[in-house]
Amino acid sequence: MGKLTCKLELSALAKKGTTLKEDAELKSCFEKDKYAHYLSPVKHKSLQEEVAGHFDGLGLEIALGQDKASVLVKGIIPGGPAEKEGLLKPGDIIRAAGELRSDGKTETQSFKGLTLEEMAALLKGPQGTKVVLEVWRDGRKLAPMVVAIGRVNTVYVRSKLVVPG
Repeated sequence: MGKLTCKLELSALAKKGTTLKEDAELKSCFEKDKYAHYLSPVKHKSLQEEVAGHFDGLGLEIALGQDKASVLVKGIIPGGPAEKEGLLKPGDIIRAAGELRSDGKTETQSFKGLTLEEMAALLKGPQGTKVVLEVWRDGRKLAPMVVAIGRVNTVYVRSKLVVPG
């Protein structure tokens, strides 16, 4: 893609959002420019939340599971919805998530084939949204868990005063 084509594509797509194919095309516009970097809409939103010091989600510290098709719960963020509900624990594996609709029905989406960023996006959303999780603990599938999304304040440094003796 030439420079002029990239500029036209960027301005047109910025107005309407991007599909995965368009996202890949936009990324290619930046490959030869060492001073520019393209952020996908998902990564851009994640960066904005990081800078703001809060986000709307479940309050989980996560990593990609060993099977690359799940999320490993590494920790629970203090004060977040997951801590308040008390259902999830570090070491839990989340393999699917979906929104609990007002009619009581839900359709969970498997994490298979998704990136960690895409999995994390399924665990975030507007405050009050109820998310149904498929959770595995100690090799066993647990009953579906429902956790409401809420405001989570991000903490980058944790400290603890230890008195000698």
